[in-house]
Amino acid sequence: MRVKILQVIPDFGLGGIQKAGCVLAETMVRAGHQVLLLAEKTGPRFQPSCSWHRVMQGPRREALAEAACEFSPDVIHLHAPGYPEDLIRGLAGWPGEKPPLLVTTPVFGRPPEDRRLLALTRTCCVGVFTFYRLGRWLKQQPAEMVRNGIGYVPLTPFQPPPAEVDRDAARRALAIPEGTFVFGRVGRSQGGKWHPCYPQIIDAVLSADPGAQWISIGFPDDLRLARLRERWGDRFRSFPETTDYQFIAGVLSAMDVQLFWSQHGECFASTICEAAGMGTPTIAGVNPCQDNGQVEQVLEGVTGELVGTPAQAIAVLLRLGSDRSRLQPLRASTRQHAWTRWHVERVTADLLQLYEYWRSGKECSYVEVMLREHHELMRNYRRKVAALKAEGSLRHSAWEMALWSAESWTLFSAARRVKPYVRKVLDYGEHLQRHGMHRGSYAG
Repeated sequence: MRVKILQVIPDFGLGGIQKAGCVLAETMVRAGHQVLLLAEKTGPRFQPSCSWHRVMQGPRREALAEAACEFSPDVIHLHAPGYPEDLIRGLAGWPGEKPPLLVTTPVFGRPPEDRRLLALTRTCCVGVFTFYRLGRWLKQQPAEMVRNGIGYVPLTPFQPPPAEVDRDAARRALAIPEGTFVFGRVGRSQGGKWHPCYPQIIDAVLSADPGAQWISIGFPDDLRLARLRERWGDRFRSFPETTDYQFIAGVLSAMDVQLFWSQHGECFASTICEAAGMGTPTIAGVNPCQDNGQVEQVLEGVTGELVGTPAQAIAVLLRLGSDRSRLQPLRASTRQHAWTRWHVERVTADLLQLYEYWRSGKECSYVEVMLREHHELMRNYRRKVAALKAEGSLRHSAWEMALWSAESWTLFSAARRVKPYVRKVLDYGEHLQRHGMHRGSYAG
């Protein structure tokens, strides 16, 4: 069944929202559907040669209404950081007997302040984690969420590069000596996308393993980039942020493992997905009280390993670097998972199933997939994450309480307001721990 779909993204920039809209639209067009991809602003992903790429002219609410009336879509899918209330309310008053299905992807998964908006649009979360957390915030069970028009697909999906990448050739092109253990990261150069612990981990691994090398794209200047280059020379290499996906794929393929740690976490990190598609597993730091989509992407022994502290990350990297026999099966399972679960054609098919389910009300197989996957990936979530962050029963209980609090929308919202002050307290606690203060001296 062919469907007419109007996808709306903020702009044609480099972010995950933008990439998701672009790759989904392209895949739908190849499958024979009619698609119009509409954005408020242009950017590096805009392709003038694509007749279905369009930039809004004038105020966005009026521009969207005009485009929708002209295109007459079956589905309008809004991709945005949150629920764009003005657009949702504007489209809810669609004239005629058969309005299009309205779907919203609030990337960060925060509920709208006015909960009545949820009745005006279906919600497609970007992954299991945001679906799980939104359910906690709305106080709804997974099956109830699905009945109320809330689901998910993994966004951003994995899109293979334009040309196949040969890993050995990629390493030769980057002049990586044979037998080198390569770890690194690909990301945008915004500081918040990275974590201050990177220099510490890089220094520790390169110091302990003479056969290791770091390689990255988009490493921020303010994370002591110049000092790392000066200290390590050719063993620390970083390229500027780029839109060249073929080059990005080559760098990811050349790595033995990716190290992913973000200050704020990610709801569904495209860099983890892209690395996995190239067969590169990820060592990822968890973000317990923030966006923590890493827990669904980094599956223990399948696509990598989760860690809770820089010391854990260093230990894992040194272990993998010293025993390469662990890497080959891990690389194979990582690639298989990405190509079977996150591939753009699979994700597009799942999304089209959700559209049809929401339009017709008829049961579809993907609903069972969502509920089963949610159960498998999110059971014991708090206990698992707290165990990574804590050492000792007291700290474990404290992290469990913090995770429980983060699943209350009231407490989470309040915490965001006082976050700068909490961060200072946590930083001081970590300072005391680093300097060997005995637990018993502050137990009370």
